[in-house]
Amino acid sequence: MKDYNIGLDIGTSSIGFAAIDDDNNLIRVKGKNVIGSRLFAEGKTAAERRGFRTARRRYNRRKWRLKLLDEIFMKKLYI
Repeated sequence: MKDYNIGLDIGTSSIGFAAIDDDNNLIRVKGKNVIGSRLFAEGKTAAERRGFRTARRRYNRRKWRLKLLDEIFMKKLYI
């Protein structure tokens, strides 16, 4: 096996690659040049999930405060 170099171009939604030998010729494997790229689906932001999470926490805190007030007033009624 000869020595070779691998070049990578890593982007936000793709990766490009190539392999060359010491004489700057493309490496061939199984009759094909080792060069190419892969495209990926663009990532999604977490804004939508964060909104649901924030609403759920706000609702739980509201329920907790109302329950706390109920406990305080129930103690006052029975004293």
